[in-house]
Amino acid sequence: MLSIEDQTIVYRQPQLPWALRLFMLILGLSLAIGMPLPFFIHLDWLTPSPMILIGLAFMVIPPAMGGFLLAAALWSAAELRIDPATGWAQRILRGPFVNRSDQFPLADLAVSDVIMRDSDDGTYPLLRVSMPGRRRLDMACFFDRAEAEQWRARIERALRP
Repeated sequence: MLSIEDQTIVYRQPQLPWALRLFMLILGLSLAIGMPLPFFIHLDWLTPSPMILIGLAFMVIPPAMGGFLLAAALWSAAELRIDPATGWAQRILRGPFVNRSDQFPLADLAVSDVIMRDSDDGTYPLLRVSMPGRRRLDMACFFDRAEAEQWRARIERALRP
């Protein structure tokens, strides 16, 4: 959600609902532990080589996928506050474990052009903000390209002294 609060441009990523986080945690743990366990128990050196390779694949791939789900369940949502009055931007991470705040000058931010992405529901606009030493923040909360261009222009004006 992108809004203006007292001349400060605020972008908030939505938090994942706790029910979805819990589902992802359970699914990730069951993939990481439950799926490889039978292969680990039943494989031995007398098993034919192709079966050992298949068993090893089932002992490596599901834990990797489970690890991804665990990381996604514990991921923090970001908030970016661009304050032209102070000349600083603040990035706030809020999540189950990571709660952190970083500040940097507005001159270190860079806004790219609006990118149109394809999806099953049609194309949607995406606005990218690059931050120093951090990955970029993708804003995909716009109804159409015109709205995204308006917000890009507002952010550009806020970044210029």
